Amino acid sequence: MRNARQLALYDGEENSSRSPDLDPSGLLHFPAQLFSDRFSPATDEDKAECPFCDIASAPPESSLLIAELDSGLLLLNHDQRYPGRSIFMAKRHAVFPDIEERHFLDFNVELLKVCRAIKKATRPDLVNVASLGNVVSHFHYHIIPRYRDDPNWGTPPWPYHRKSVSTEHYRKTIAMIRNALKNPE
Repeated sequence: MRNARQLALYDGEENSSRSPDLDPSGLLHFPAQLFSDRFSPATDEDKAECPFCDIASAPPESSLLIAELDSGLLLLNHDQRYPGRSIFMAKRHAVFPDIEERHFLDFNVELLKVCRAIKKATRPDLVNVASLGNVVSHFHYHIIPRYRDDPNWGTPPWPYHRKSVSTEHYRKTIAMIRNALKNPE
């Protein structure tokens, strides 16, 4: 099995023929297309091989894990084109709109808490939230802080060129978001 724990940390690249790479920051990432044929639609077999379920069952010791909440895990996205970009994924396997209502409501209450913390930590002009499920059907949100000087201000955050930052920059961003989660006011 591929080291699926790293999939949530990076949303893929254009070249689907690539194997896992070690980027300059020392973090593994996988092209998302390596997994795209396995997740639509979700079946019991998919759940057994779901990279997000793998992460949820044993949260990664990665430097990109920001927090474990009651209903989800918050991870800093490897791509920091939009500083503070993160992924908030449900701990339990669910596919929208088949997710249990209680789980959906609990998850979204925590999403609000997470978005407020990211906003406090990174001071964007706007926060976009996207739930697509095209590559990984396991219910999750992309949280994308937006800044007036970003390359796509006023339009969707795609397309753009991905941006990696130094390991120290990842650590500082994670620390700021963790602090904002602990001290919401």
